[in-house]
Amino acid sequence: MPRYEYRPLKPTPPAEQVFIEWIDQLDREFINREPNHRSDVVRAALHQLYLGRPYRAPESGGPLAQQALVHSFDPRNATLEPEYYGDVDSAKYAERKPLIWFWMMYDRSPVGLNHWLGYRVRAMLARHVFKHCGKNVKIFHGVEVSFGYNLTVEDNCTIHKYVLLDDRGEIIIHEGSSVSDYANVYSHAHDLNDGMIVDDQRTEIGPKARITYHATVLSGVTVAEHGMVGAMGVASKNVEPFHIVAGIPAKPVKIKPIAPEELRRKFEQEFVINVIIVMLDCLYAPLIKYQSLDLLRTHAAHPHTLESAAGWSGSLSVGPGRSWREHSVHRHQLRHQINHFFV
Repeated sequence: MPRYEYRPLKPTPPAEQVFIEWIDQLDREFINREPNHRSDVVRAALHQLYLGRPYRAPESGGPLAQQALVHSFDPRNATLEPEYYGDVDSAKYAERKPLIWFWMMYDRSPVGLNHWLGYRVRAMLARHVFKHCGKNVKIFHGVEVSFGYNLTVEDNCTIHKYVLLDDRGEIIIHEGSSVSDYANVYSHAHDLNDGMIVDDQRTEIGPKARITYHATVLSGVTVAEHGMVGAMGVASKNVEPFHIVAGIPAKPVKIKPIAPEELRRKFEQEFVINVIIVMLDCLYAPLIKYQSLDLLRTHAAHPHTLESAAGWSGSLSVGPGRSWREHSVHRHQLRHQINHFFV
């Protein structure tokens, strides 16, 4: 298939000059990390973006909806979900909250869908919000982060529209990686019994990895170099280098042609083993389930004691008379025996 490079596009020279001057002005203002200063800058900028005029405090006798709008331009009058979390570093978040609020409101403003301008605005903000933001990072509209200060995005990464980067623990997106539209990357998990118990972990992607459309990477998972999570997939375990995983939960389905020969050979061997085991399972299960009505009744009454009427034979045998439960437990032994054929 053909390879297409991105086209070089630019606004008109007058617009480009205005865009760059505005971004540089905001960048200089945001160097001052004091929360109140940043809030003042954000309030003024949003007032101009939405209403087209310099900031002016709302008149007390004016329409209530209009007053609520103007008050909401000020980050000090807004709350965001992450600042409610008990594991937030309140001092670090206070510095970043005005910029995160500006980021979200900018994306929803009349200029928020201007890609040329938006790439540069978000990259500027990311340098102040993230733990680290590398060079040539493209971030599309609608991207949201949790804390910001636990997020590292290295050089030449692309974060597409409406991605969630939940950096409550830590997220590291290594060089040259891509996260596609509507994907979710998590770095925290909740206790099964008490949702207020939170386990923060590190989640890593790349280098040169791809998280494709609507996919999810769960907390603590590493998607290794050139790894890929297929569309709608849920990566609950580490993704090996050059491997493509898909499904819920995501499992390896392919290896990239550019993978080293040793990795390709190992993947092909594993694939054959899995096919053999699935085929044997399909042959073995009917012997148990349909041998007789008596066995079915026994299985219904005592599912843990059902004995199979036929055992494995030959070098692939796991022993006669095993129950289906025992067979499931010992499938790894079968895998080990099959593996000897490839040594």
